Amino acid sequence: MNSLENLSSQGKTYKISFGWKLLILILVLPPTSAFIYLGIIPFTTPHKNIYSIVFFLFISVSLTAVIIIGVIYTFIYRITIFDHSIVQRNLLSEVKIDFSEIIGFRVIPNRGIILYTNSKKRKIELSIYMEKKDEIIDWVSENFKSFDDEEIQEDAIDIIKDAKNDDEQEEIIKKFDIATRIMRILNFLSVVTALWAFIIPRPYEIAIIANAAFPMIALLFMVKYKGIVSFEEYKNSIRPSVGPMAILPALAIALRAFLDFQIIYSKLFWAYWIAISLFFIGIFVIVTLKSNEHKKHKGVLILIAIMLITYSYGVMLHANCLFDSSQPKRYKTTIVDKKISGGKTTSYYLKVTSWGKFETETKISVSKSLFSSVIKGNEVYIYEMGGNLGIKWFVAMDE
Repeated sequence: MNSLENLSSQGKTYKISFGWKLLILILVLPPTSAFIYLGIIPFTTPHKNIYSIVFFLFISVSLTAVIIIGVIYTFIYRITIFDHSIVQRNLLSEVKIDFSEIIGFRVIPNRGIILYTNSKKRKIELSIYMEKKDEIIDWVSENFKSFDDEEIQEDAIDIIKDAKNDDEQEEIIKKFDIATRIMRILNFLSVVTALWAFIIPRPYEIAIIANAAFPMIALLFMVKYKGIVSFEEYKNSIRPSVGPMAILPALAIALRAFLDFQIIYSKLFWAYWIAISLFFIGIFVIVTLKSNEHKKHKGVLILIAIMLITYSYGVMLHANCLFDSSQPKRYKTTIVDKKISGGKTTSYYLKVTSWGKFETETKISVSKSLFSSVIKGNEVYIYEMGGNLGIKWFVAMDE
């Protein structure tokens, strides 16, 4: 066993480098603020709903907790290499493995190196963000077997395993090359389209339709290129992934729906959301069963199901509101109070007297121009729309 220089009986310890610790602290501030604000959102909406409050609080607390735990883990994590063993200390545990137990390693992109033993539960991860990482990588490469090359070769063989002769094998390779080129283009376009919806969704209808289309195109590609493409870009897999073109547009369309439409929540809203979510999840299950995707990385499939629920929310609200031609009901109300809510974005609210089904004062979200043009005591008009799906929604105007 080759040893690192200056290795003694006390071992040599490696921590996450100071530069990465500082960078992580800086980078986590914006998302942490956003996730905390996410938990505040349902309390600032005009019509508070217990289901919305529970849902957004759960997401907010869960994501914030993940970030906090990750930061603590970063500062505690360390690796100590001794003459005949290696020890990993992290937030919840300490793992010691003798060199004789290690059977090989894998390099995980943007993460580091994992040392494996015969026991699935006993392994050690060497973070790529440690100080003197090159020294550690060289030491691991010199002393242990790499599993990566074997897995890449196995994945290539798996793609062409159904070929009955050389002609079919050549046809599969051609399809693989075509799918790889197309997916690079579509994944790039999906990122651009998602940013379009996030930042400047104009023309609005085209931006929304484009983002709604990408997740469906992703599923169609999984069917057309069965066994060649995958939903997620798995480690040591040469298969092109449709993940970016499904996930990013789905998040974009859901965010736009949440920001752009004020819904009057009802049982019909929840019924539609559940039904549409089950529909899209059902399609995805059928597609993954056909492509054998369900046999790989089941945890990722659960996250994809959550993504489809989010996508269903965006599709449902845009289908209900975007081309709604119903005759609106007009209600005259009086402004009781005005409020500006700051955060990642600035929201403008008016507290108005009772209207429609609301028998008490309610808080409604309005545009900046309307907010600036009115004062307490002014009258504003609320237009309640029936919705294409029967889910009522409304907008406020000054006339």
